[in-house]
Amino acid sequence: MSTIDQQIAQLSNEGRKRRSNDWAATVILGGACVTVLATWGFGYFTHDWWLRESEAGVYNAKARATGDYFLTDWTWGCFFALALLAAFLILRPWSHRMFSVFVGVAVAVGAGFTLHYSLQQWDLAEAKTVEVLRTTVYPWGDTKYHCGRAEWTDSKGNLWAADTGRYRNSGYESCDFVVVFKGWEEVGHENIPDDAMKKNDGADTNVEITGDGTVVVSMNGSRVLSFPIKKPSRSGSVK
Repeated sequence: MSTIDQQIAQLSNEGRKRRSNDWAATVILGGACVTVLATWGFGYFTHDWWLRESEAGVYNAKARATGDYFLTDWTWGCFFALALLAAFLILRPWSHRMFSVFVGVAVAVGAGFTLHYSLQQWDLAEAKTVEVLRTTVYPWGDTKYHCGRAEWTDSKGNLWAADTGRYRNSGYESCDFVVVFKGWEEVGHENIPDDAMKKNDGADTNVEITGDGTVVVSMNGSRVLSFPIKKPSRSGSVK
């Protein structure tokens, strides 16, 4: 066999190996997108990164519902899988694998469309979260010892809530403070006076909000605390 024939045979073998690697990469990276889990997981754990910046109104990421973000998370992961596949198919030597190169170009175009769609879905999901933060209140009672809740909507459509709770190791059986939320934002809190707690400990701590936005707390049928819901005297989170 002549030297030229040997070189042609060598190039052919190298091309065959590259095509085999092309197929393997297509199965792995394309399969990652089709089977969803890996690409969705990548998208789920990369919120607020690169082009998917947090919407200004999303001040509490806990309000994001996983289902609302499923399409953007999945297609975000698919974009990266397709981009890697396109780079793998296009940027390696083209000899004896032109079909793979054409496929790579098609995959690159598909990756661009996938990115555009993913970012559209991100904007839609963030808009839903902004609305959740504006029209619902943080589920504080799911994570703290709490006696009750009252809700009130202001003239701008913002939903407020007053939750009664009990401090750790307070020594009281009844709830002894009120925490205020505007949507999912903790505005502040008020303590029920000690003399009222000593007199009524063990009784239910009832809370209501009047039409003008005044929080009224009562125990044993008597008012023990009242304050404007927009101006609790204690700022910061309840410890």
